[in-house]
Amino acid sequence: MDQELSTIVTWILLLSNALVMGQEFTPRSYCTPEDSCWPTTDDFDELQSLNPSMEVITRGDGGWAEASNLVLNRRISETPGAVVYVRNSSHVQAVVKFSQDYNLNLKIISSGHEFIGRNIAPGCLLLSVAYMDEISTDLSCPEHSSGCMNVEPGGLVAAGVQSC
Repeated sequence: MDQELSTIVTWILLLSNALVMGQEFTPRSYCTPEDSCWPTTDDFDELQSLNPSMEVITRGDGGWAEASNLVLNRRISETPGAVVYVRNSSHVQAVVKFSQDYNLNLKIISSGHEFIGRNIAPGCLLLSVAYMDEISTDLSCPEHSSGCMNVEPGGLVAAGVQSC
């Protein structure tokens, strides 16, 4: 995961340098459902079979209408090519690798609240972390004398909960 973060940071730095230097940045061309490079049903089935608790939904599957409308901002009408609901970090890693192997535009969504629509693109592979909702505490963690709390991306902490 550290290498992936490093790659993302590198791209951000390259893009910001290009903008500062006045260089033109050409966005990468990704594979879409209309292209022959798009993963087949068997490819998506294999991803699902390797990670049974992960849910992979593609166009034509039951649940597609709901899955393809995860973005709550109704002025954004983009439709993903496929949606994957992950439940843990190994699922996230598998989906990132899958998107790299097939040159897919990977977008990540947690709650669906997005004002400008950065969490979706036409024909993207949409990774939902909504089911990663575990909240755990470790009262003996060395980082803080009161203990540590881990909230996964889909976890909610209600108002009034104190974090020491």
